[in-house]
Amino acid sequence: MHRLPRLVWTALRAIAFWAAVALPLAYVPALVDLVPTVLVLAIVPIHALCLIVGHEHTPRSQPVSPSRS
Repeated sequence: MHRLPRLVWTALRAIAFWAAVALPLAYVPALVDLVPTVLVLAIVPIHALCLIVGHEHTPRSQPVSPSRS
């Protein structure tokens, strides 16, 4: 029963990590004035929160097994 909260936290941490990786792309339209300032002011704290929550996530790389022919 205690496994479910751990699984949820792990998933949340992974989502936050990848959001922190992708969110800087949202700054590009802000730099060329394509989005309202209010949206930019919302993106910055969301990005900071994702950095804080997702900083301990370690993406696992799956080893590629050699194909047997």
